[in-house]
Amino acid sequence: MPRAFDARERQSIEAALKEAALGALRNGGMRNCTVASLCRAAGISKGAFYGFYENKEHLVLTLLREA
Repeated sequence: MPRAFDARERQSIEAALKEAALGALRNGGMRNCTVASLCRAAGISKGAFYGFYENKEHLVLTLLREA
């Protein structure tokens, strides 16, 4: 059974997802921002992505709120 991410790992993964999303948005907008590409950049599975965000739109909205 896979183990859960610890707090430090979660923080690191979340930062990587946000950075990947910003890069994808800069280089092609929402069309270029896919869950698969975000997961590759953060080194996590697609299933793990959904432990952080409901979908890619939720991640983008989080970025907008933080800006």
